[in-house]
Amino acid sequence: MPFRALARSCGLSMIFATGMLHAEDPTPVPASPPLAVAPGSAPSSPSLPSAPTPAPVATAPTVSIPTPPPSDPVAMKSADTAVTVPEAPAAGPPAPQDMQPPEFLACVGQQTKARWRQLYREQAPTPSSQRLRAAFTLGSLQGDAYLALQAGDSQRFRDNNQDVLNHCRVLGLAEKMSPDLMAEAKMAQTEDWAALRAKIGGTHKLTETLLQEQRDEDLAILVNLGMWMRLFEVASTLVVNDTEVQNKSLCVGSVHLLNELMARYERLTESTRQDPSVVLLGNVLQMLQKHWSNTDEAPPQETIEMTFEKLRFIMEKMK
Repeated sequence: MPFRALARSCGLSMIFATGMLHAEDPTPVPASPPLAVAPGSAPSSPSLPSAPTPAPVATAPTVSIPTPPPSDPVAMKSADTAVTVPEAPAAGPPAPQDMQPPEFLACVGQQTKARWRQLYREQAPTPSSQRLRAAFTLGSLQGDAYLALQAGDSQRFRDNNQDVLNHCRVLGLAEKMSPDLMAEAKMAQTEDWAALRAKIGGTHKLTETLLQEQRDEDLAILVNLGMWMRLFEVASTLVVNDTEVQNKSLCVGSVHLLNELMARYERLTESTRQDPSVVLLGNVLQMLQKHWSNTDEAPPQETIEMTFEKLRFIMEKMK
């Protein structure tokens, strides 16, 4: 199943529809009817036409946004306390190269019995002094930020942002990243989920841009890989325990996305790929690519379990 089909199968155009209101066309003013003249009487002298009655001013109807169910991909607070989150606008299903983490998690939420808070990590990773591992873990924490956003969990999001900042310090990004992270924390505190949803992707891109400006292109790649591997770990945890899930490729997003991640890994410099922890990451990516490329995205349960185990393994090793 190509990745565009994945987006269509999740009904993303319906998920992210905003119900934007368009102003109504002005109501045309009907022409005044001719004056009636009694038979046999002379027509009266013409009089000035009366001013037309102004058309009623069009008012936008009130739209009620329903509270999403617990499995809603956009937001929830807990199974018994729902929070309404405005959905993000989208013109239609995104192309494979445009699929973003919130849209990926939306697919997962639509096709699995997702309870997002149960997927939090028990303990936040401690910043590593090794910059390669710190970059990968920073990306995984940005994946956790999307998870907290999906859960509509303000406190968890702010706690996770502090962990993100700690890892930014290791990479020399703290000063330039702090304003964006503080702005995100404020949005989470006020539960301005729509604004936060728009902001969080920009913050992730800023991380990669700053690293590239420091001539740390390898670190920028590892941040991106860390984010997606964490999201795959979340998805595979749901899929491996739910035999009713039809689209098993949610474990890796899609074969198309998995191939893209492998291509990014291969752009790492030779010296970086010789690092022991990065070698492990490459081995896991190659193994997943090998098993999923021949499954037509409908793998046996053994492949699902292997994927889940390998993702957990690499996330533990790269901390």
